[in-house]
Amino acid sequence: MCDDTPRLSDCPFCGGKARFMITGHNDVGSLSSVAYDYKIVCSKCGATNNKSGLTVFLFEQDGSVGVIQDDRWKVANTWNKREGKNS
Repeated sequence: MCDDTPRLSDCPFCGGKARFMITGHNDVGSLSSVAYDYKIVCSKCGATNNKSGLTVFLFEQDGSVGVIQDDRWKVANTWNKREGKNS
């Protein structure tokens, strides 16, 4: 598990716990890289953000993993600034 995962605020509508949900994945250009599409979803009421994100990992021949693109912080910032009835 990565230590650099962004913190998500509780749902602005119901106060439920928000989480990242993977909505798809695919190979990117070669067998050594994979991309994950995701959004943020409230586990209680199902509210979601309007912005999806993309994170692309590259698997190196030495077994290490590099990150080519990581939108988690951008998507989390959008969610965390959202206002609802609990704001």
